[in-house]
Amino acid sequence: MTLLQTIRFSACRMLIGLTLSGMLLLIACSRNSEHDAASPGFVDNRLCIDCHPAQYEQWRGSHHDLAMQPANETTVLGNFADAVYGDGRMEA
Repeated sequence: MTLLQTIRFSACRMLIGLTLSGMLLLIACSRNSEHDAASPGFVDNRLCIDCHPAQYEQWRGSHHDLAMQPANETTVLGNFADAVYGDGRMEA
């Protein structure tokens, strides 16, 4: 085998190896798994109980829990009647 043939053979082996590695990487990255992240959105707090019971019990009734309630007449405790808020650039 001549030097030129050896170089060509090595280059072909490298090209084949890189191609196969790239294909394996693409296949591995494109596989769906049951642990894929869910789409962003609301997660009901009751879903936390099964996996994190101690943390759920600490959270339940906390200020953070109360802050996550839907805003209505009984959950909003401040008096915002006729209130105007602004930062010098805009008012709400």
